[in-house]
Amino acid sequence: MINIFKDKIKPFSKNGNAKKINGATIPKINEVEPPVQKFEILTHKRDMHKLLMFGWLLTTFFLSAVIVYLFSGFNSALAAKESQMFVVKDGKVYEAQKDESFSRSDIEIDMFVNTWLSNAFSYDKNSYEDRINMALEWMDQEGADAFYRGTQKSNTLNRLNNYNANTAVSIDSIKINRTSEGAKATAFFQWKTYIGGDLNSASNYKLITGIKPVRRTSKHPYAMILTDTEYRKIETQK
Repeated sequence: MINIFKDKIKPFSKNGNAKKINGATIPKINEVEPPVQKFEILTHKRDMHKLLMFGWLLTTFFLSAVIVYLFSGFNSALAAKESQMFVVKDGKVYEAQKDESFSRSDIEIDMFVNTWLSNAFSYDKNSYEDRINMALEWMDQEGADAFYRGTQKSNTLNRLNNYNANTAVSIDSIKINRTSEGAKATAFFQWKTYIGGDLNSASNYKLITGIKPVRRTSKHPYAMILTDTEYRKIETQK
């Protein structure tokens, strides 16, 4: 029998050492390649993770600082905007004084007294409470207490509801005099009452009040309050 394997080249010697065939080295059959070392890759991953976390924390801190800065600037702008006020007189716009000393112009005082009279004496059943509360806010404590007692004594709100009534004020004149504490205003006005849309009564009044400066806020946009306030009806001669 012909041995068909006799001419085959055995790449390994008996002791298992590698042989060269046509210049190429054939490894031992039982030679095992060493395992791939992964610790260097894992180390790189950990370093990358730390770097990303640091970057995320740095970005968060930066954004927080920007938000705080913007919010602070917004509050400052809002406070400045709140303290800014303009008055309109005869179709012209005037900027109000911003300091806390009594350097209010006659136009500001005139507008302040005018607005207070409108709140105190011009309303209907729906606007009564808001207007009266505003008028009380712009008075000193003694004057506010006296004015409030007057509205309760006259049972104004019930009369507005029961008779479907409303009131209106027509201002004739406001005179302003400067004093050591601020100013004094004297106003003449007519107080009208309407029932069902028809004029029911009209009476003339005189207001005498002191004007005192206060800090400008949203509740006190004119930065003034009334002091030692009194008003009385002017009896007309028949």
